[in-house]
Amino acid sequence: MTEADRRRMARAGFKAMSPEEGLALFDTALELDTPAVLAASFDLAAVRGQADTGPVPPLLRRLVRPARRAAAALPAREEADRTRRRLAGLPAAEREAALVTVVRDQVAVVLGHASSEEVPAETSILELGLDSLTAVELRNRLTAATGTELSPTAVFDHPTPLGLARFLADGLAAPAPGGAGTAAAASGGGQAPAPLTALFRQACDAGQPTVALALAREFARLRPAFDATGTDRPAGPGTGSAAGQGTDPAVGRGAVRVPAPVRIARGSSGAGPVVVCVPSIVALGGVQQYLRLATSFEPAQDVRVLANPGFAEDEALPATMEAAVRHHLLSLEQDTSDSPLVLVGHSTGGLLAQAVAAGLERAGRRVTGVAMLDTYLPGDAGSTAVSDGVLGAVFAGMARRESDILGFTDARLSAMGRYLELLGTWEAPRISVPTLLVRAAEPLDGAPPELTGQDDWQTSWPQSYTMTQTPGDHFTLLEEHADKTAQVVLAWLTGLV
Repeated sequence: MTEADRRRMARAGFKAMSPEEGLALFDTALELDTPAVLAASFDLAAVRGQADTGPVPPLLRRLVRPARRAAAALPAREEADRTRRRLAGLPAAEREAALVTVVRDQVAVVLGHASSEEVPAETSILELGLDSLTAVELRNRLTAATGTELSPTAVFDHPTPLGLARFLADGLAAPAPGGAGTAAAASGGGQAPAPLTALFRQACDAGQPTVALALAREFARLRPAFDATGTDRPAGPGTGSAAGQGTDPAVGRGAVRVPAPVRIARGSSGAGPVVVCVPSIVALGGVQQYLRLATSFEPAQDVRVLANPGFAEDEALPATMEAAVRHHLLSLEQDTSDSPLVLVGHSTGGLLAQAVAAGLERAGRRVTGVAMLDTYLPGDAGSTAVSDGVLGAVFAGMARRESDILGFTDARLSAMGRYLELLGTWEAPRISVPTLLVRAAEPLDGAPPELTGQDDWQTSWPQSYTMTQTPGDHFTLLEEHADKTAQVVLAWLTGLV
């Protein structure tokens, strides 16, 4: 547990316990007839503070009474509407400045900084130490502070205080039916019907994950898409390779919005290669996959994360693998550093990392190496995600990892369907740089016996590579075992430079 974790728990009202206190409470719980007992030490003053400024977790609500405040007479919705109207009524420049201040203040609280001066407006808050849990807290605090409901992914989609403030400003400027802010809807949140998500869950619950994936692929055909030239074409019932490009009103018709890589760790020396992580293309893939890994890399390496296009509601899907790779190459062009790059990809992100590395080599950009974290080659006998058993285990693992900050959406599920369809006919390009393949030591929880019972159930790669192993399974090597995974990658990287 990190110091940031301890601060977050303290703000929530949980006090640290000594081993002796914990064992004493455990012994007491064993003597009770109550079937479900939680042994914890609470700071009721901190819990009361939550009641004064925002929502209290349901389990703790009966422990405290909120203090009376001048605004307490107003229903929560009316108070939120009043805050929203005040901000929306400011001139645009003043509104943005006010929101930047609000965001910086809340980030400082969540990350435990003494002052918002420690939170630069244009620095990624992920780089400052925000993780998935503190992102939930920040989202809730900003919703309470601005009267505008944020989508679960807004903090990751707009990772700087300035970017998040501008996103909030756009939501405040838009009409808000029923008194609710529109930022959630703009970023894929809110209560809009999600037919694909409902059918996907239903198929998985019925033990038919291949049907679930087929639904995702078909849904993807209805979404706008872009080809490798950026040509604008409408959505339609054709195949993924025939789909076209959506428009981005911010940069003009026929253009793709290509964000710069998000920095999530800053190396102290400024020397050596920059680590560029490529998210996997499953529905829960994204920058949050690599937050723990990046923490273990610091202070040795700069770490940045690319964004796979198509996972947000307002983004077009790539029509071909070439289009997806070109999008990443354009993103990396926005990095003016001439440092060499190391591409890192978990699972299917490793396949994209290979493809991006090949494109960088063709462009003359220096690439030190590619590290693939438990990446399986499409079409491998015994390892491809085409069987119900393997797909079922992967989808079940994803479902267990849904959270308040990131869950299944129609956009994310259909994007997964499109990318998996494209990878089905993709061949790994030849690259000249060193390749590391990190295997998970344990099989995926729930994987079928016909796979795990084989001696060669672990992944391999058809080209020249260095192989190593790390504790955990396909998912947990980036979760509780992220530190060990980072160590093996850093050891390999040290040998290259």
